[in-house]
Amino acid sequence: MEIEERNRAKAHRGALALLAVLICLLSSCTPAEDTMGQSAGTSVSSEDTSETVSTAEETPEPEQNPMDDGKLRVISDYDSAQSVVFCGDQVVYDGKGIATLLEGEDTSLFSVRYNEGDQYFFDLYDAEGTAVLTGLTGYPAGIYGNWLLLTGYDQAGSDLPVYDVRTLQPTDQTLPSISSAYVVGDQLVVNYDNGMNLYALDDLTLLESYDGWYGVPLTNWNGNPVPEAAEDYVMMTSYNSDTGESFTRLYNPLTGVQYDNVDNYLGGLYLSVHDDDGYKVYDLSTGNAVASDQQPWSYYSDAVQIWRPGASCLISAPAYDGIKEVQYAYPSSDGQYIYVQIGDGQFDVLNPQGELLFSVTPEEGQTAYDIGGGMISLYNSTGNSTGGTGTAAYWPDGHKKVFPQYTNIIRFYGMDDLLLGSYQIGRSYLYDLLDGEGNVLLAGLKSYGTADSDQFIYAEIGFQKGYITLDGEWLWSRSVFQNTDAEPSYYW
Repeated sequence: MEIEERNRAKAHRGALALLAVLICLLSSCTPAEDTMGQSAGTSVSSEDTSETVSTAEETPEPEQNPMDDGKLRVISDYDSAQSVVFCGDQVVYDGKGIATLLEGEDTSLFSVRYNEGDQYFFDLYDAEGTAVLTGLTGYPAGIYGNWLLLTGYDQAGSDLPVYDVRTLQPTDQTLPSISSAYVVGDQLVVNYDNGMNLYALDDLTLLESYDGWYGVPLTNWNGNPVPEAAEDYVMMTSYNSDTGESFTRLYNPLTGVQYDNVDNYLGGLYLSVHDDDGYKVYDLSTGNAVASDQQPWSYYSDAVQIWRPGASCLISAPAYDGIKEVQYAYPSSDGQYIYVQIGDGQFDVLNPQGELLFSVTPEEGQTAYDIGGGMISLYNSTGNSTGGTGTAAYWPDGHKKVFPQYTNIIRFYGMDDLLLGSYQIGRSYLYDLLDGEGNVLLAGLKSYGTADSDQFIYAEIGFQKGYITLDGEWLWSRSVFQNTDAEPSYYW
């Protein structure tokens, strides 16, 4: 019994000693907030020293998700009739129907098309994914100013009303079925099946009506870059089915300036007009004719002129010391370069001043074509599907890079500083996303698309599809097996 008492006493003393050690340890780990009235990581002054002591490292700010920008984005799959809609990095719609964005100056909506039997209907949602208009029978053509325009007819065959996006209520005004519409300054241009009307954008007052005409913004006319001073022009066309004659007119609805018998827009501020004496080039900034010829132009500048008299082209540029007959000649889509294909297949790339930057001549079995941005791709037109000798790319500064693994190099349009290398595995074509120098960023893309961002794209890689950064981080993805088919046919 005495031994048991001594053992209990020892155990009790040991427990007290252990408790004291624990209290000491806990005291030494207690945050400064508990002992000094300050939070951990703040600098405190000791009684014995004036040095500042840091008790914790600062926590770095988390990086922002590049999708968190408040923009609406849509991934739609026509084959399975399903859509996913994002507002920034949040999914606001995920379900049946084909979604389309409706972006106004101050309003962002999206529509979802679905069918009941053989009748299509449309529901409209705000940026948070809340349904604001349901069961519309007309296709939402777009938001212009304060107006939501619908195209089509109601179930009774009548014209559809215009909706005020500020109230999302129909107005008293109706418009005939719209084929296209766009804004020019403070006016709205609307094309119908049988004509074109101009309306005041603020209240939709009809300003002008052109029966039998169809208007296209000059910016959409022929691919030539349009300077800001010419952006308000409308290219109007009319066709007389009785005589087979067509007419083209360039018109500025804001100023009333008009050119008839237009032959072609030549890029910049230059326009070609056909009259009884041949062809004249007009400077839109002054309205004066600056050149005339018996042959039609396809491009005009102070340094370079291109004519298209027949099956071939004529080009005048300093690189050729006068006029040279070639197979093709045209400006690049960004207007920074002139591509010239000589009759033997040679490709020349000129700068806007008409000086030769570099030249490429394909060998037998090779084909050269422009990638855009002053680049040329030279690829083997035979044998690549079984592992040919690949593709070479040429940059406007003249340097070259060979890609033996690719059947072709193309530009990633929408992000012009990126390229795509294509190759074939079995019956499938895949793409590698490349930077501007041809280095691989993302490999094995089955499909791809721009995403209104310079930091990420839409892609399908392996068994995933969604939005991925250029360094390979999935921001949002889902399995390709979640839909009835594996490859979406439509995405933004």
